[in-house]
Amino acid sequence: MSTEPFRSPSLSAPLCLVALSIALLISPGAKARTLSLAIPNAPVGTSEHKALLWWMDSIDQCTKGETRIKGYYLQSLVKLKDALSGVSAGIADIAIIAPGYDQAKLPLWYLAKSDVGSGNPYVTAVAFNHMRDRFSAIRDEEKRNNIKYISHYSVGPVVILSVDKPYMQPSDLDGAKAYFASTWSRAAKLQGWKVATVSLSFSDLYSSMERGTIDAFTSYLPLIEAYKHNEVANYAVNPGIGQQMNLIAMNRGVWKSLPVKSRECFDSLQPKLLLRLARAELDDSANAQKRLSGAEKYSMQFLEPDDKQKAAWNEGFEKANDEKVERLSKYNQHVAEINKAYLKEVGAVTEAVRQEGYPWEKK
Repeated sequence: MSTEPFRSPSLSAPLCLVALSIALLISPGAKARTLSLAIPNAPVGTSEHKALLWWMDSIDQCTKGETRIKGYYLQSLVKLKDALSGVSAGIADIAIIAPGYDQAKLPLWYLAKSDVGSGNPYVTAVAFNHMRDRFSAIRDEEKRNNIKYISHYSVGPVVILSVDKPYMQPSDLDGAKAYFASTWSRAAKLQGWKVATVSLSFSDLYSSMERGTIDAFTSYLPLIEAYKHNEVANYAVNPGIGQQMNLIAMNRGVWKSLPVKSRECFDSLQPKLLLRLARAELDDSANAQKRLSGAEKYSMQFLEPDDKQKAAWNEGFEKANDEKVERLSKYNQHVAEINKAYLKEVGAVTEAVRQEGYPWEKK
């Protein structure tokens, strides 16, 4: 059989143009590139997930299909604890990173996880965005780890979940067995809270509470439903102090290989993504609390300590913050300076929100 290509003797000029256009579209230089994004959580219909989908779609539209993003959920591409090394090595093109797993490598970004001050996701995200703009040391830290900053977001303050009674202040712990987030564990040790802390993976909290191995554990409002923690806990106490911040970053080699237009799209969408994620976390927390408070099955009581009770929690958290700053200073000389500036900025943004409201509330 002949391998000679078919040639139409009557191919018109318009058809020639169409054929040429198709050839250009599928040529190697114009081929769409799909980047992988490692996402630790499930693809559920939370506002956070919707914000990420909006961003992924916006990148596709802005680049006119030249650069696209595909999400890999539930730590299927890289584990959350390995996200920094995974994106730095190029296993993932983009990843959501929890800096707490790499404190020696990301001491300045770990400061974004505040131990004291407001736990408001919008306030803290905006405040640390200002720190990143102000301090080149943070941007240098990113370069050393072979990552390009994309955005960041807070999942909000730590809440303490329990079965038999709410823990409104440290004295209520009274010998309880509990899994505590890092700040709470340090505070318990430094302040001498009467609690037996245990080491568990986050995925084991449900079964441990169900079996009665622990009496309480710390979590975050947007994660309660996702991990079905309302099935094993009756109370959620939110002191509203400090919060957990995640970083979204791209491999620097991948970044440099992208067309200029694609890079411009990522940079131009950063402020919008930051705002959408901040609002999403506020919405997810409020919606989760509303749904679970009125649920017919597995409902929960959500409580906030009074000022005196908050002060008792905060006393321990302040000691934990001081210990963290001292420890992280071994890895970077700018830790104390940036931590002080960050907490001051958190206060300033908090006051701005109190006076002016959120950006999306303004007409």
